[in-house]
Amino acid sequence: MTRSTKKRKRPRRRPLRVALACNLKNLHELQGNPEELDRYAEWDTEETIRAVESALAEEHQVTRVVANDVREAFHQRELLRPDIVFYMVEGLAGINRESQIPALIEALDIPYTGSDPLTLSICLDKLRAKEILSYHGIPTPGFQVV
Repeated sequence: MTRSTKKRKRPRRRPLRVALACNLKNLHELQGNPEELDRYAEWDTEETIRAVESALAEEHQVTRVVANDVREAFHQRELLRPDIVFYMVEGLAGINRESQIPALIEALDIPYTGSDPLTLSICLDKLRAKEILSYHGIPTPGFQVV
């Protein structure tokens, strides 16, 4: 075998310390309260979080950070000092709720998965997103603010 045709082995990378940031939906607490069930609709179930956690754990050290309480989540993140945050947090309050934690993670200079805070904010504001798309000549269906 010549030198150029030898198959090279890729060096094995060390597992990353991954903080799996998520919102955990407690279906038992929300049963019988349709308003609360709707409010937490985008939060994930234990089953979903466990599936993501399991997939990441095949190659990395994963620690779950439940961000239902943002202050507690950031305290936990400080103790963990992760290499990266795998971000599944939806947030709860405000028009920029989905971008709040990514903005804080970004300010702390910690790498994270997913979209940046500006993208998350724009996409949550459907009017702003349509205005931007229209400005750039990207066709969108008609819309009206009510």
